[in-house]
Amino acid sequence: MRHSSILFLTILQSLLCVLYANEDYYKLLGISRTATNEEIRKAFRKLAIRYHPDKNKEDPEKAKQIFSKIANAYDVLNDPEQRKIYDRYGEEGIKKPKENWGGHSYHDIFATFFGGQRGFHKEETFGYDYEEFNRRKAMFSNTDVIELDLETISKFYRREDVWYVYFYKPQDKKHMIIADQLIKLTKLAEGVFHVGSLNCIEQEELCEDFGVYDTPKLLLYTQNSNEEPITYRKEYKSEDMMSLAVSNMHDFLEIVNHNTHEEFMNRYPQQVKVLYFTSEASNPPLLKILSSEYRGYLHFGLIRSSEGGIINKYKVKEFPTLMVINDTEKDGIKYEGEYKKDMVTKFLREFKYSKLKTQTNQIRKLTKALWDSGRCGAGDNKLCFLLIISNENDEAMQIIKNIILRYEHDPIDFYYILSGEQQEFVQAFPKFEVERDKVVIFKPHRRKYGVMEDEVKEGTVSSFIDAVLDGTKASFFVKERHLDIKNNHS
Repeated sequence: MRHSSILFLTILQSLLCVLYANEDYYKLLGISRTATNEEIRKAFRKLAIRYHPDKNKEDPEKAKQIFSKIANAYDVLNDPEQRKIYDRYGEEGIKKPKENWGGHSYHDIFATFFGGQRGFHKEETFGYDYEEFNRRKAMFSNTDVIELDLETISKFYRREDVWYVYFYKPQDKKHMIIADQLIKLTKLAEGVFHVGSLNCIEQEELCEDFGVYDTPKLLLYTQNSNEEPITYRKEYKSEDMMSLAVSNMHDFLEIVNHNTHEEFMNRYPQQVKVLYFTSEASNPPLLKILSSEYRGYLHFGLIRSSEGGIINKYKVKEFPTLMVINDTEKDGIKYEGEYKKDMVTKFLREFKYSKLKTQTNQIRKLTKALWDSGRCGAGDNKLCFLLIISNENDEAMQIIKNIILRYEHDPIDFYYILSGEQQEFVQAFPKFEVERDKVVIFKPHRRKYGVMEDEVKEGTVSSFIDAVLDGTKASFFVKERHLDIKNNHS
């Protein structure tokens, strides 16, 4: 009887182990059942990096679920007592698995598992004096160089700016020189881009995940996370590092001069304009990065100090000057403060979601810049209304402005040209008579036009536009060889 009872209990225990072993923690971590604590820790660190949600942007929820499982497996196997129980009875032999890891932030989870850096014993300092080795290791303490580890790596994964990442080991021969130049670089960058460092002794798994095995190495990561990093190969000088970073920034900063000013101000009618006046020959890194960050919200233009007409128009007295042009202030709103990213960003943030009132009653001069940008060109599907006059004070200008609002939802843009400046262009419309006619409507994609022969009045102009929109006018072909706008002054 006793033998039967023992046999029964043995069989029951075996059945319970099979029944309760829902998850094989060793398989989850990819380790053997005889793995040491160091092997368990190393395996988990690698998996934690692989399934970091900020690194798995295509499916962060799935990454969180997987991480929850591996975190629970590590928590059990890393504890000698719980590991013994698990080895004997399986998952149900221990306390109920922690199902709430996914509810915590990854910062909290990584702080729980990896809150402390790996320490070094004196015999592990690679021939350096212990204090000297620690000094080399602490080069980036209390600086703007971001020391990356499993807790802070999210800052890199979520990047929108350019980043430098420096991979090193404290014993590297050039480490002190490079570290010093990187600290200087952060002062030059002033927050326009970021500099991170990875100690490949303490963060071995992270360095391996980056594919870096030889140190020291400096890699530049652009704003496009799909692009391969650029290996820095020049002498380690902060000025050269700065130049490489700036040259690889996205740039949506438009150079504005007297020929392009009007087109710039009208290209995105509802976007607030940001004008930066400078005496420098190169584009400032701060404005390059801000033009990228605010793309689609604010329209950035750079104006050199040599553009006297525009400088006088906006009453600019000193350089640099940053100015916002919106509906509320006639002369613009000037930025007053230091040109540091956080301060300028705070100023611009107020205007990010502002919308200008669309000035639909505008008739614009057809300039060379507009023409070259495709307006009234073969690819323009809108009708091109042309008021051809000898001077901008012609009374016909006001008549056209009075009727433009009627056509704000129709595919037609309104322009004027000065016949004296564009004599050859006028010859592209041979049915037009300079002394009598003033209005031409051109269908760019069909290369046909129509001429309004009546006197310019609101009623006659509207009737003519309606007829062209209905398809009963604009039947003459243009003379292509004359169809070009020459340089003129806006």
